[in-house]
Amino acid sequence: MKATIDAKALRDALALVKAPTATKRNYIPALSAVRIEAQDGALTLRTTDLETFAETSAPADVHADGVALVPFKVLAAACKGKGDAVLTVEGSRITVAVGPVATTIDCVAVEDFPKWVDATFDHVVTIATSDLAYVLKAHAAEEMRPALHGVNVSDGAITATNSYRLHSVVSSAHGFGDNGRTYAPQMFASAIKAAGALGALDLELGEKWGRIRVDSTFYIGRAVDAQFPNWRSLVPKHAAPRTLTVNVAELVAVLAAFPRTGNGSVSLTRQGDTLALHHKAGADAAISASFERVDDGEFLVAFAPDYLTDLVSYGSERVRLEGVDHLKPWLLHPDTLTGLLMPVRTEGH
Repeated sequence: MKATIDAKALRDALALVKAPTATKRNYIPALSAVRIEAQDGALTLRTTDLETFAETSAPADVHADGVALVPFKVLAAACKGKGDAVLTVEGSRITVAVGPVATTIDCVAVEDFPKWVDATFDHVVTIATSDLAYVLKAHAAEEMRPALHGVNVSDGAITATNSYRLHSVVSSAHGFGDNGRTYAPQMFASAIKAAGALGALDLELGEKWGRIRVDSTFYIGRAVDAQFPNWRSLVPKHAAPRTLTVNVAELVAVLAAFPRTGNGSVSLTRQGDTLALHHKAGADAAISASFERVDDGEFLVAFAPDYLTDLVSYGSERVRLEGVDHLKPWLLHPDTLTGLLMPVRTEGH
């Protein structure tokens, strides 16, 4: 194999397929490497961690067709610099030359790379990139909870939750049933990052795999073999006893200024026409707010500040939060999305 490609174009292509090589499975040489195929005037790059598969291609001058499986981090370091990168494979090694600097790298055996996904997709769902990013914030990061470690697509909604918070947006999805299908989160995270200014993404979804295409890049994610919780049963069907409406920018600015402590919580209390916020570390602030069915001086609820910031940051100027008391989930419920947030227990409440 021998090919010439702009060094920056190669770095950009590597960045698009980096995520699967950075997971806990990257101690396996084939899963911490990138498969490079030179053919038909392009380099095709593939990576996987067996849950997510990433593929992209970039134009190149191909002098000799071929395939190599190259340790990702070493290759990324070798293609730094300006100008062309010349990739030459001889035996079990690849030489990457950028300007006067040439780096020779020991390759991984190509046959060790996992078989690529051969999947069929029976649904296509279009979703705004910003909506998908909002949903993804709420998924459970721990793989030990597989039912929550992903994004669920059900009839009319795309949802994620870690049991402490839930973000859901209205979608055109149909034919999935109420339980729907849940897919590995890295597929969505990689696609959102690659999308840049792209306003919407098409999700191609099947029983075992999902796929998202961004230009010439594909991200494929495994369907999670676990039942997603019936989140709709948690959404109140009637108006909550207490409501408050606040300006998002004011609220987010105050929350950002509070100390970042491991177990810090923020308590919300009505004080006249303002919402008083008290951080567990001792910081205080107040913002204007409107209330319904809340007495002056009444303690409302306490939340984790980062979760509250994520909940209200969906693009609206003002938000309305509804809750029964300081123990049950509070609801953010505009026309096109649903957000639920569990309170934090505080001393004296």
